[in-house]
Amino acid sequence: MVAFCFLAAVFTWGLGVFGASAYLHEITKARGWSVSLVSAGITVFYLTAALVLPAMGATIHRHGSRPVIAGGPVLLALGVAAMGMWPPPGSSMPRSFAWGSATPRCW
Repeated sequence: MVAFCFLAAVFTWGLGVFGASAYLHEITKARGWSVSLVSAGITVFYLTAALVLPAMGATIHRHGSRPVIAGGPVLLALGVAAMGMWPPPGSSMPRSFAWGSATPRCW
């Protein structure tokens, strides 16, 4: 159990929470987009995570902790992969929303 919690924390905080600054730099450098545009997508990620987090207790109560928490890393990996394939600026917000809604499942 301790090992699982450690791995969940490493991936959630590394890929989700603290990885955002690395994504900001790399996406602006690779795509040539403004820092403000990419920062807006990262802000959507953080706001979505904050809004989804309170619902996790009810979701765990309804479906059980194992499927909810086990689905978190899968959704987080898909969100991070979507960040790597960051689309044109207009559709970056839905991907940030999906990434942000996956992160609280891992907390």
